[in-house]
Amino acid sequence: MPSSQTQFEYYSTLANQDISETVKNGRYPFQENAERRIFPDAMRKLAPKPDDILLDIGFGTGTILVPFSFVVREAYGVDNANAVTNLSRTCSRPNITLLAGEFPNVRLPRDDFTLIVAYSVLHVLPSREAVHEFVRAAADRLAPGGRVLLGDIPNTDLKNRYQASAVGREFEGEWRKQMETLSDDEMIRAPRSADPVSFDDRMSMDLMLDLRGAGLDAYLLRQDPDLPFGNTREDIIATKRD
Repeated sequence: MPSSQTQFEYYSTLANQDISETVKNGRYPFQENAERRIFPDAMRKLAPKPDDILLDIGFGTGTILVPFSFVVREAYGVDNANAVTNLSRTCSRPNITLLAGEFPNVRLPRDDFTLIVAYSVLHVLPSREAVHEFVRAAADRLAPGGRVLLGDIPNTDLKNRYQASAVGREFEGEWRKQMETLSDDEMIRAPRSADPVSFDDRMSMDLMLDLRGAGLDAYLLRQDPDLPFGNTREDIIATKRD
């Protein structure tokens, strides 16, 4: 792939390849069962209601967007054009609206979403500035009383602490064995950013401060270990005051 290719463009090309949905979503084939746990975990954390209006930023193959559409009034999804085309072919629910583009530089039909989710998205953004802009823009588009889930945020400090533990060392051994079974097409080789973001304890705190500075009550949550990267990633859940 060209060295100038962005991660957004990389995942756009994955969307049209003849590979599993799990790999298209940036995960490995052996994580397929764990991937199925993402939706119920997001449901538990966001607690959607029938009158909610959802915005899913970076919906991928619809892992969260589609099942959420059965329990909310309206569901909007933003992602690359290939993802939009592919999901449009397989899902025609009347309350789902798909929009092609990069958030926040995409025109949305409204700015009063009661639920916003961005899952496995922040770490593919090109710079620290882009991450902060993304988070603040999500907060701006949240209605009073609304909730936002920034999910699956990597944390190198958390990963280092886990790998230093006995259970972490055992897990790493099993992980390497599983990685050795993958074919070249099953490997994820997203291009590195020109301005790599350090996702660590400090970054997690900074993101919560972004949200709190925008008038939201924000909290850091541990991930369930049974999720695809549950031992080394975490979530931020925030609510906008009425």
